[in-house]
Amino acid sequence: MPSDEDLAAVTAGRLTTLHSPLMGTEGAVLILVGDLDPEAAIGNLPAELSQWPSPVRADTGPARTPTITGRGIASVPRPGAVQSQILLAAPAFGQSDPRFPALSLAGCALGGSFSSRLALGIREARGIAYRTSATLDEYRGNTFLLVQADTATRTTGAALREIQAELGRFAADPPSSTEIHAAREFIIGATAASAASQAGMAEFLLTSMASGFGPEWLHGHVAALRDTTRTDVVNMAQEFYAPARFTGVVIGAEQPADLAAAFG
Repeated sequence: MPSDEDLAAVTAGRLTTLHSPLMGTEGAVLILVGDLDPEAAIGNLPAELSQWPSPVRADTGPARTPTITGRGIASVPRPGAVQSQILLAAPAFGQSDPRFPALSLAGCALGGSFSSRLALGIREARGIAYRTSATLDEYRGNTFLLVQADTATRTTGAALREIQAELGRFAADPPSSTEIHAAREFIIGATAASAASQAGMAEFLLTSMASGFGPEWLHGHVAALRDTTRTDVVNMAQEFYAPARFTGVVIGAEQPADLAAAFG
C-alpha cells in the first residue's frame, strides 16, 4: 500500500503521462449484449474508437508473485477490536486445468454455501463465526484456495482451531455424493443466475474473455461440472485441502502466541 507521502508526490502531470500509454484499446475486450445487428455493430467500431488510439504499453516492471511456502500464520493485533477476520490461503490451479470443476465442487462442499461443512460446523453448530467461506480466487495470474471466517475476538483461537480440524476432516472424510450433488446444483444455479440479465451476461463474458476463454466456456463448464465424479472431487479434497498446505493471517486478535499454537 502506498504511504501518504507516496500519494502526495503524484502530480497531475505524472497522471497524464501515465494515462496515455495505459488507457487505450490495446489488449482490451469489448462485449456487446442485446438486440443488435452484430455485423453492423462491429462495422461501426473503427469510427467510434478512432479517437482512442492504440497506445504503446508502458513498462511497469516485473510483476511480483506472492510465494506461499507452507504452514504458518501471521497476526495483526488491533487492541479494542471486538471482531477478528481469519484468512487462510493455499496455492491451486486456474480454470484452464481440466481438474478445475472438481476443485470447485470440493471448495463449495467445504465452504461455498449455507449447507457446506464450514457453515454447518463452525457457524451453525458451534456459533463461533459470523461468516465462513471457502472460495477460489485469482491474484496476478495465480489461483489460490481461500478459507475465511469472521469471529468475535474472544473466540478467534477456537475458530482457528476448528477450521484446522475441519480441513483435516475434509481430507480424511471427503465429501459424500449428497454433498457433491448439493454443491453441483448450487454452482450451476449461481452461474445461471449471474448470467441471467444482459448486464450479468456481459460481465461474465468480459471476465471469461479477459482470462483467455471464449464465450463457449460457460456451457462447457456447466457440462464439466455435471460430468465430474465423486472420485474426482475426493482426490481434490485430499490433495489440496490438507491443513499443512495453508498459511494465513488473522486481523483483530490480541494474543498472537495463542493463534500460533492454534494453527501449528
